[in-house]
Amino acid sequence: MSEFSHQSQYEDLFFSRRRFLEASTLAGLIAVPRILERQVAAAEGDPREKTRASAVPQHPLEPLTSDEVTLAVETLKQGRKLGDSFRFVSVTLDEPPKREVLEFQPGSSYSRQAFVILTDTAKEVAFEAVVDLRAKQVRSWKQLPAGVQPPIMVDEFIESEAAIKKSPAFLEALKKRGITDVDLVMVDPWSAGMYGTELPEETGKRLTRALCWVRSEQHDNGYARPLDGIVVVVDLNKMDVLRVEDYGVIPLPPESANWAQPYLPKPRQGLKPLEIVQSAGPSFEVDGNEVTWQK
Repeated sequence: MSEFSHQSQYEDLFFSRRRFLEASTLAGLIAVPRILERQVAAAEGDPREKTRASAVPQHPLEPLTSDEVTLAVETLKQGRKLGDSFRFVSVTLDEPPKREVLEFQPGSSYSRQAFVILTDTAKEVAFEAVVDLRAKQVRSWKQLPAGVQPPIMVDEFIESEAAIKKSPAFLEALKKRGITDVDLVMVDPWSAGMYGTELPEETGKRLTRALCWVRSEQHDNGYARPLDGIVVVVDLNKMDVLRVEDYGVIPLPPESANWAQPYLPKPRQGLKPLEIVQSAGPSFEVDGNEVTWQK
């Protein structure tokens, strides 16, 4: 059996930006696609996901639960009659006023609102909204100024990479460099930004400038061999490759840079032990989402 026959054993060692985002949950923020995955898990009987989805917040500052995120999305869809062109970028807690937080006592009532960022890919505009989860009403709805773009979403990473790898212009650029296996190419889309230097026809567009790397084999360190000289510009709303900027063929680095154990048959010997100990225990306490420490 090959050392790599079980890919998942090593997959966490070979992060790309996209996979980092897929694996990361920011404090207080829940990406909608991840919530939908949890709903499926709960429906299929995973007790951990059922508990997480149905948990009742015990404090005004607790992150939104899966059920609250779903409620916010459904309230907006119904209240604003949103069509299929709308994509939910993020659904987070809209924190209550400071006085309400300071006066909160366990068991007392408190407001609960969600702050939502979403984009309409058809009209190429973005919005911010606040949803009252107690009243199940949309409290505010604001269109963002032209050209202002929400963060790139994980599914946009996946879709733009697929679009790039199907682009005839990109495949031709790979061919010029002797790269024949597009599956070994790793794509990192980066926001094109707004600098006032955009082409007139691209001003205000939701664009990425994707950089690429090429693995020498499936389990290679993805960032060891950059595909220099190529930048791919993608319209995320249409998922179209607008152009491939080719600045000339630059040879790929001849060597990989793998640090995973299977690539190191002779690891360094003689390392002395490192011990970090708190003999009396930590100086803080964690109760759910609340952390207390000495003052």
